[in-house]
Amino acid sequence: MEVPVEYRDLASRMGRAIRALGFFIFEKEEYQRVSKILKAAKLGETLRIIPLGSVEIHLANESLVTEYYAVILNNNECLRSCNDSECMEKCVEEKKNNVSEAILEGLGNVREDEREDGLSKVFKKLTGAGGGI
Repeated sequence: MEVPVEYRDLASRMGRAIRALGFFIFEKEEYQRVSKILKAAKLGETLRIIPLGSVEIHLANESLVTEYYAVILNNNECLRSCNDSECMEKCVEEKKNNVSEAILEGLGNVREDEREDGLSKVFKKLTGAGGGI
């Protein structure tokens, strides 16, 4: 079962961005797919989507508006468990690496014998093997 290209590319972009920056910025057109991936991967506790705002470009007789969103780490757990900046930094870095690894690990073909956690479930659902999203 191969993952649909549009989800594979999006998951790859998300994984690279989260690993490098700790966040992922995307346009409104991708909101539904990003949301589905996060929901199906049960990453809602670890990551959250926030609105960043919109940009309006005025052309001769036309106006184009693009809305932007970001997937960011939900650091509440780190805030609750850490008492100093060193602990906070370590906790955030660990969460960032765990999430990006899970996203990047899930790329490629999904076989029935793969472990049933994280993005393996997402990709099974996306390909129709898990009842769909």
